[in-house]
Amino acid sequence: MRAGGLTELNAFNAAFHRIFVERCGDRHLSIALRAILRPTMVAHTFLSYSPESLQRSMNHHVELVAAAKARDGEWAEAVMRVHILAAKNAVVSGDVNP
Repeated sequence: MRAGGLTELNAFNAAFHRIFVERCGDRHLSIALRAILRPTMVAHTFLSYSPESLQRSMNHHVELVAAAKARDGEWAEAVMRVHILAAKNAVVSGDVNP
């Protein structure tokens, strides 16, 4: 993927996460998440993914939207946990672009 495409994809990713944080329904949790999920950290992780890790992340996003449409908080929570753990594992294991 070209650099401009990654920059644009990163902007969409940040907007996607911002929507979920803002609409989580808990003001205090929203504030905490914004502090923890700083855009620079998310961008650094996201932009360094291997193609496989990037595809997995996008699949998580699709499933999060489905859970939100179903208004199923337990499903959304489970997907978000997997999303976070997969990101951590990708970075720790070196499953990132060189």
